[in-house]
Amino acid sequence: MIRHLRTDIRITIILILLIVPKCMFSQYKTMLNDKSEWHHYFWFEASCNHHLIVEGDTIINNINYKKIINYGDICNYPYYTFAREDTIKKQVFYYYSDTTEIMIYDFSLTVGDTIKSVFQYYQFNMVIDSIITKLPEYSPCSLPPEIYIETPKIFYLSHINCPDCKQVIWVEGIGNISNPFYCYIPWTAGGLGDALICHFDEKGFQDYHYVYCEEPEPCKGPIVATEELENEIQLQFYPNPIHETTFLEIIDIKKNIISIDLYNSAGMLMIKKNEIFSQNINLSEFNPGLIYVVLRTKKGEVIIRKLIKI
Repeated sequence: MIRHLRTDIRITIILILLIVPKCMFSQYKTMLNDKSEWHHYFWFEASCNHHLIVEGDTIINNINYKKIINYGDICNYPYYTFAREDTIKKQVFYYYSDTTEIMIYDFSLTVGDTIKSVFQYYQFNMVIDSIITKLPEYSPCSLPPEIYIETPKIFYLSHINCPDCKQVIWVEGIGNISNPFYCYIPWTAGGLGDALICHFDEKGFQDYHYVYCEEPEPCKGPIVATEELENEIQLQFYPNPIHETTFLEIIDIKKNIISIDLYNSAGMLMIKKNEIFSQNINLSEFNPGLIYVVLRTKKGEVIIRKLIKI
């Protein structure tokens, strides 16, 4: 009798699993996948384009983080950003300092739940207003944002201490559609401020797009250098490794390069050059270690070279 009862229970469970719609068991869409890419635009008194790409793992204080590299303008963002994701708890953490990390997303929250934290001297206290599958349809000066994820999970939040502020909008797997790593910034719908222009998943599929009124085609063209561009631009550094000074030899057939920036291994900008020609570069102010040389072209493409200072 007991055996028959157990068999009946198992059959019932299997039938329930087959009958219940797939959407009832929504699978969590992870955000920090290798090669995921965000094109973020900021416009206030000056404009900045940030091209953020997840490029592998790094260990900080015995904790595994994802390294997000900014291939765009270095304003408001450092060259490197570090974050990690707890896929079980559906939470994303931002590395803030040697002693602090901040939870910037909690995609396990439900309507009415709150999220509180302090981020770069800003204290945010937000409540989940609704969780739906549609992005806002209004926009004062451009097309509304589009999303190409099947049954996306979209969170609408408001600031408890600022009831008149515009809503904050998160998309699971993408982040804030204003700024992916500043979770508390409201979406301005084409006004001054931040806007996520597009997002590419780890397979290179563009699953989010927004035509910003000040930036009509921000996702056009590659982010990193193409093979054709590599053939047009030839760079040599010697000596490498170096002690204090290296000679940079540039062959730019079509005059594509517009700037050369040098960063230390922590991602801090040390030298910026807008006059492009072969020259000696004094690196005496750099500490020994890895130096990144970042060249940007007129089309927004990027070439990265490495130097070693000993």
